[in-house]
Amino acid sequence: DVNVYGKLLPAAGSVYLPTTGGLMLARYVPASPEDTEVWLPTSVNGQPVVAIDPAAFADAAQVTSLHLPDNLKQIDPAVFEALPNLTRITTGPDNVRYKAVNGMLYTADMGTLVSLPRRKPMVTLVLPATVHTIGEGACAGHAWLQNAALPQSVTKLEANAFAGCTQLAAFSAYGLKTIGCNA
Repeated sequence: DVNVYGKLLPAAGSVYLPTTGGLMLARYVPASPEDTEVWLPTSVNGQPVVAIDPAAFADAAQVTSLHLPDNLKQIDPAVFEALPNLTRITTGPDNVRYKAVNGMLYTADMGTLVSLPRRKPMVTLVLPATVHTIGEGACAGHAWLQNAALPQSVTKLEANAFAGCTQLAAFSAYGLKTIGCNA
């Protein structure tokens, strides 16, 4: 059985493997090809889902919305590369590692932007002053992003932070101290 926010559902065809502290989603298998909204379970057969494999969504290009459980502790930036139509990310209310605000994923302390979904309708990136890092690939391949005026608090762009943002025409960042490869 799969526990999705307190509701027990029959285990679907997705594959979960043991990892430190619980289970890792190794491969997402949608119930039907039309499934565009994914709710990751909090547990599978009583074991918490704590991680997502980078290739877990390799065959899930149709996904537009991703809901992350409270106990998720690890998500590789490559997860989002396999979701080209993603418009929104949400987290459980008690997630201690991640926080979703306006459909974007941050670390729980709001210090790092983890992901700006590629198809989130956004022309201008506006971030809170708590953000100090734009994570690896966080805005990579965004379809509509044209302007990014980063707050003074942002001191670090990790690798590929804005890679493939072909519409990005205006960019300003005055607090930067570290810029990763292909940022």
